[in-house]
Amino acid sequence: ACFRLRAAAGAAWSRVAAFFNREREPPQGCCCGATRRLVTHAAFDYAIIGLIVINTVLLCVDSPQASPELKLALEAANLFFTLAFTVEMVLKLAAFGVILYLREPMNVFDAVIVVASLLEVVVTYSAGANADSAVVRAAIGTSASADQAASSSGGVAIVFRVLRTVRVFKLARKWKAMQRVIRQVVGNIESIFYLVCIVLLFNFIYAIVGRTLFEGLFEGPEFVSNQVDRSNFDNLVNAMITTFQILTGDAWSLVLWNGMRVEPIGALFWFISWLLLGNFILLNLFVAILLEGIEQGDEDDDDDDD
Repeated sequence: ACFRLRAAAGAAWSRVAAFFNREREPPQGCCCGATRRLVTHAAFDYAIIGLIVINTVLLCVDSPQASPELKLALEAANLFFTLAFTVEMVLKLAAFGVILYLREPMNVFDAVIVVASLLEVVVTYSAGANADSAVVRAAIGTSASADQAASSSGGVAIVFRVLRTVRVFKLARKWKAMQRVIRQVVGNIESIFYLVCIVLLFNFIYAIVGRTLFEGLFEGPEFVSNQVDRSNFDNLVNAMITTFQILTGDAWSLVLWNGMRVEPIGALFWFISWLLLGNFILLNLFVAILLEGIEQGDEDDDDDDD
């Protein structure tokens, strides 16, 4: 049954892929042709790039200490950018049609960003309406906590507001070099996943060895007081976090200092071997995999040019 289900899913996916990949002509007509000339014009691309850059700058301006007037202006700017990117998507849909539009992966990415932005606008304004109604109910005595109602509805709006930062990646559509690097990174996801599993495996092994050497020993006034609570090997979770902390190089010398106090020989072997294996071998493999993918991608581009 599992085999038949897998075969049916594979056949369905093949039909969907064939549907999207077969040759198609863009919509015909004077309006579609004019729209197609508009969205393929260089000035249109430069205008979209300018909007993306301005949107990125405004994201950097926002802060919790901003005045109400500035926050209102930023919200108005967000509505404007949402409308502008929505118009861009609608124009491209009208110019190329749904099938040709969705065939390009960057168009799908742009559509996801637009849909997320529209959802953010809807959720934000519905949260504001709920907050206002909660205040009214509290004023007439039918609601005990307006702040609780406003915060519960506004929490979802905050999650969608974070998605504004994803608009920065729209630059990858216009920046060919960045687009190529992103393609190579995505193409090497499988290799990176296996390497992550290897790193986690060695992290687990060294955490167990660290517990054997240092469990319950990082205590006392002679140890670094601000590191004892989180950088120890008293349980598996803390041991895994401490081992990963050393891998990243975050205050690893303080953990080494504590280890040398209680188990000098064991700490010497444990820290040197983990630093050599983790920092100089495993982490550098990430760079090697990405560089190999980029180099292979450049060779494929050169073959296509030839």
